[in-house]
Amino acid sequence: MKKKDLNVKVSLEADEVASYLESLAKSIRDGKVVIESGNKFISLTPSYKMDVEIEAKQKDDKEKISILLAWKCFEKKEGGLKLEISSNEPENQQQEECQSESSEYDASKEEPSSES
Repeated sequence: MKKKDLNVKVSLEADEVASYLESLAKSIRDGKVVIESGNKFISLTPSYKMDVEIEAKQKDDKEKISILLAWKCFEKKEGGLKLEISSNEPENQQQEECQSESSEYDASKEEPSSES
């Protein structure tokens, strides 16, 4: 997948910031976050599980909150992730760029067995 990013830095009134955060929360709940600035945009598909990092700082007369949301692309299905195992590829379907969490298996990351 090609890397795509969009950075925006602007000063806003507190009510405007709250409105943007409310829109972000609704978009996450809806399963699609589209951020536009000028003629550029990025469309993200949040996973059902996200990593959240919140950092708050105070120094003299300046305060800061940083919120980082990160996730891996997982297919979201009703009732959880759908898993099928067979020797047949689905007909008339293209392979998705983001694979399900269960398909990312790396045997080298397993801990050695203590059984002898």
